[in-house]
Amino acid sequence: MTNFKKGTLYQRTIPKGEKTWCRNGTYTLQEYDDGSLYMRDTYFGDYSIKVTEENEKDFKPVMIFDDVLQVVFDNYNEYNEKDRFHYPTDSGGQQYAKYFVLKNAKPSREKKKAMLLDKIEYYKRSIEFTEGELFRLDKNEYYS
Repeated sequence: MTNFKKGTLYQRTIPKGEKTWCRNGTYTLQEYDDGSLYMRDTYFGDYSIKVTEENEKDFKPVMIFDDVLQVVFDNYNEYNEKDRFHYPTDSGGQQYAKYFVLKNAKPSREKKKAMLLDKIEYYKRSIEFTEGELFRLDKNEYYS
């Protein structure tokens, strides 16, 4: 059987027709005393799939928890795509998936620079809008 490892996040595409409510499609390995392996869905942990020779290839390793740090969205965006991960790992589901980056990775200078330039453009537009609002206010007879 494939070499599954604890501390790794696995992903499996949920087949059509299979229940998806309260399931993420991401799994962690659970090994029982009898040597049997189960993949436990990360949503609530109350749904597990026994690993068999027929389904073992369905589980793809996507991230090793010891190699990553959980970060907030803004920090996540500063990293190159190869250094970051976005997966649901708890009952927040797909909507509130967590952001992770490799521990040994550094933020991308180019990405951070682009984010700062976008921020500058945002504030420039905000100032232009506010100046226009001020100009319209002086022309408006509604105010006393």
